[in-house]
Amino acid sequence: MLSNLGNGQYGYIPLQDSLIKYYKTEPEGWLSFVKDYVDAALNIKNEKDYEKYLENNSFLKMITNAGGKFDYLEIQRFYEALKKSKYNKMFDDDILRFISYIRGLSFFDIIGYELDRDNPDLDEWFNSKNAFKYGLTEEELKNVYSMMDLLPLKYGMNAIRGQLLKANKRIW
Repeated sequence: MLSNLGNGQYGYIPLQDSLIKYYKTEPEGWLSFVKDYVDAALNIKNEKDYEKYLENNSFLKMITNAGGKFDYLEIQRFYEALKKSKYNKMFDDDILRFISYIRGLSFFDIIGYELDRDNPDLDEWFNSKNAFKYGLTEEELKNVYSMMDLLPLKYGMNAIRGQLLKANKRIW
């Protein structure tokens, strides 16, 4: 993996070494994002809570005013579906909650990835080297890893968390 070697020099280091260097802990901002946005959305109980959530998160209000979606019921429903799926044994719970959150913000619609509401199959997405549908060249894709490539590695879950944060760039 291409890595900053210091003194303005870059070079390739093995993937596991890169994970040790950059992902010993969760990416900066992950824990607060999950707590402040994802968990708060999962805890919406009624329309009053929903309106308060939108009020506290003005960027979501702008999305919904512009015709976008923020479906807290879908976030909660999809999270329950993921908890019952094989992904529950593969990924940490905060990752499943985050995926549910981006589902409720139409992320998968934005990237054109169709999902069955009740039996989500995310295998192709997890195995994709271009999961966020950026215009990467074939050359750039040679140095990219899928979430499934990262999963079995030490600190791989933290690297997956880092990748998932990129979904926000496609939503906003």
